[in-house]
Amino acid sequence: MPEKNDMRLALWLAVATGFVLRFGWLLLARPEPVSDFLGYMELAEALAEHGQLGYPAPSAYRLPLYPVLLSLFVLVSKNVFFLSLVNVFLSAGSVLLVHRLVLRLFR
Repeated sequence: MPEKNDMRLALWLAVATGFVLRFGWLLLARPEPVSDFLGYMELAEALAEHGQLGYPAPSAYRLPLYPVLLSLFVLVSKNVFFLSLVNVFLSAGSVLLVHRLVLRLFR
C-alpha cells in the first residue's frame, strides 16, 4: 500500500493539474456559457436578484446547491469571465471533496 505522503502528493498533483488545465482552457478559449453552466448561471442570477430559484416561475429543474453557491458570487459580479473563473476554482476544489468522501466510504 502506498505511503500516506505519496497519496497526499498524488492528490495535490491531481488538484493542481486539474486547476491548470481548466484555467488554461478558460484563458485560451474564453468559452461562453452554454448548456448546464448557462442554466446554473441563470438560476444563480434569479436567486441573487429575486430570492428564488427560477424567475418568474420557480424551477427545480437543476439541483439548488450549486446555483446557491454561484449566486453568492453573482452578488460580487455578473461578469461571465469572473463566474467562469469561480467555476474553475470550484471544480478543482471538488476533487478534494470527492477524495474525502471516498476515504470515509472505503476505509
